[in-house]
Amino acid sequence: MKNIVLCADGTGNKGGYGNDTNVYKVYKAVDIHHNGIQQIGIQQITFYDQGVGTEKSDTNKNKYLTALSAAFGFGFQHNVRDLYKSLVRSYNIGDSIFLFGFSRGAATVRALTGFIHHCGLIDRNHPKLQTNGVFDDEKFKQLVDEAIKCYQVKGKKADDFKEKYAIKDNEYAPGGNLKIKFIGVWDTVSALGFPKDFSMAFELFFKLVDKLSDYIWPHNFYDYDLNPSIENAYHAISIDDERKTFHPMIWNESKTNGHVEQVWFAGVHSNVGGGYPRTGLSDIALEWIITKAQAHGLIFYQSHKDQISGSANKNDRLYNSRDGVAIYYRYSPRDLESLCEGKLKDNNKIAIHKSAYEKIKDVCDPYAPNGLPISFDVVGLNPNYPFKPTTIHTPSVDQGNIEQWDALKAEENKYIKSREILYRLFVELTLLIFIVAGYFWIWGIPESLKHNETLPETPYLVKLADFLNYITPVYFENFITVVVCNYPIIFFSMLAILFIMSSLSKFFTKKLRDVCRKLCNLVPILSIEKKS
Repeated sequence: MKNIVLCADGTGNKGGYGNDTNVYKVYKAVDIHHNGIQQIGIQQITFYDQGVGTEKSDTNKNKYLTALSAAFGFGFQHNVRDLYKSLVRSYNIGDSIFLFGFSRGAATVRALTGFIHHCGLIDRNHPKLQTNGVFDDEKFKQLVDEAIKCYQVKGKKADDFKEKYAIKDNEYAPGGNLKIKFIGVWDTVSALGFPKDFSMAFELFFKLVDKLSDYIWPHNFYDYDLNPSIENAYHAISIDDERKTFHPMIWNESKTNGHVEQVWFAGVHSNVGGGYPRTGLSDIALEWIITKAQAHGLIFYQSHKDQISGSANKNDRLYNSRDGVAIYYRYSPRDLESLCEGKLKDNNKIAIHKSAYEKIKDVCDPYAPNGLPISFDVVGLNPNYPFKPTTIHTPSVDQGNIEQWDALKAEENKYIKSREILYRLFVELTLLIFIVAGYFWIWGIPESLKHNETLPETPYLVKLADFLNYITPVYFENFITVVVCNYPIIFFSMLAILFIMSSLSKFFTKKLRDVCRKLCNLVPILSIEKKS
């Protein structure tokens, strides 16, 4: 018997190069050198699959394909196949399977569980995979291809495949339904295919392109949800990410009778899953998952656990999810209640991690997230029962608070809508500039626009155009010449519009922050700890 650990990293993440994510840290922290393991007779083996949008081989790099892979999720199916094939090659009846993933890597391991649920895990000793009594790699590849096709259509075709080729065992794989001991994921994001909500003007176009790409490169068939074969599932979710594309895929907890915990943590996407230089917040979510995995039988190096525990810090830097070029991601802060609607089992309340709650109540910390529900459970870890959720406190609500809360929530939504409108205007304006610049770049400046006879040539405008051409790609050269030198009224009007939009954005952001602070002040101060 052994523990098999499969780790799938997030988009653009390649462990050992740059800032490591929680997935790679788990991969490195699993004790594979039998330190204290021989006494209990358990072997542990690990597999790590770097994220979509990374070069899979240092000797075969194509930066254009890599960029497309990162943007649209090309290569996702390849990652699912990699993990599936690794599991087929290593699994023996009685082994325990542990899965870990972050971002699209979390979607990868969730898609893998769906793959196994629908098609089973191929028995590597099946006669079809043998040639002269030896395992045949080419036949194995062909059978995995067939399994993927069955996964795409599911239903009877997948059931027949499972019946014919899957491992079966009365205890560990009844009817070919292989049991998954543990899955632990950070902030699951799928985001495969073309963006369908990037621009209002081109919304229909992007939807059509996505449908066409799904025909050429199928990507909408994956089953990411829980299933009865999953025994223990844990999901650490970001409270503060503001990108629509990165909205988390919440599990529907009713899909399994196994143990499920979905807990919200302070920070944006990579503040929870790791990958930033400052790891205080992500180490909190990492420690939570590691503690849960250890309770279910996975063994870690004590030195790694001590390091993670020592660096976990709720007051570490909370990054901006839409900083720099990420401003083009659609603005849509997370509303916890709407994201969890209909997903929680037995009318469970939304669970906020103790560290996030303490951060909210810290008078020295201006942390005031939007999207909180009026009532939620605050959970932590009980050292005596680490595999069970520990409800520390549930904020109480009275009628006066409800009325005040509703009024503030309405104000919060107003400012969020205002920021969403500004985002839309900003995207449409910059997209228009990009399209016009592209036209001028390909076909040149039309004769009618080459010189404005009503305006003499102005030296300072020429110098300004030269400077802008120096710092921008050649793609924009003709556009800059037209709007700066020939029609400066257009250029300065665009600057004025962008300045007004920036000022309004800062104004609405401040107002939203003030409202969120008032909402957080309604949450009672944690006074009594309750352990279950």
